[in-house]
Amino acid sequence: MNRLFDYDNPIMGFISTACDLILLNLIFMVFCLPIITIGASVTSLYYVTLKIVRNEAPAIWSNFWMSFRENFKVSTLIWVVYLLFAGLLAFNYWASPILIPAFAVETRTAVIILALLFFCSGMYVFPILSRFVCTGKQAIKNALLMACAHFPKTLLLVLIHCLCPLICLISNKLFLSVSSLFLVCGFSVVALTASVVFNQIFRRYEVSYDL
Repeated sequence: MNRLFDYDNPIMGFISTACDLILLNLIFMVFCLPIITIGASVTSLYYVTLKIVRNEAPAIWSNFWMSFRENFKVSTLIWVVYLLFAGLLAFNYWASPILIPAFAVETRTAVIILALLFFCSGMYVFPILSRFVCTGKQAIKNALLMACAHFPKTLLLVLIHCLCPLICLISNKLFLSVSSLFLVCGFSVVALTASVVFNQIFRRYEVSYDL
């Protein structure tokens, strides 16, 4: 019976990890509320989940807060840049049939391609900031390079990030169920799953390349 409550027991390990993910999810959502802090919050979320993946047993709150403080400036700047760029892409996609009707199809195609690159680099940039010491410019550059260099893994990351939204589109019932799950542990579970992939990618650069 005593072995059931041993921390080396797989059941206890699973329960401990689940509790950590629920706590991490709650902290992440609270820190995202000002909107402007979302970039720093995502960076801190990945800082903790990457530690979990590497079995470094992070203290959830202290590690999240430390990363949030240290990366707040650069993460927030990148978040604002990405928001502005997303708005610019959306405007060009909407306005191209009105402003340049003769080239509307070509313009929209270019916007879609840029949006895909934008989304892929956005998946990488905050995890990169959480793991490596670099400037905002370096983080964005390396995010684009990694997204292209590790294309198969990038597709897997797209699936990980988009699976839940796609499920939500199937029915209102599923939307409510998935939304409820995300309020409990959804963001942290997605980040943890993605961190397994990011960990495989980042290990190659930690030894061979100084970011």
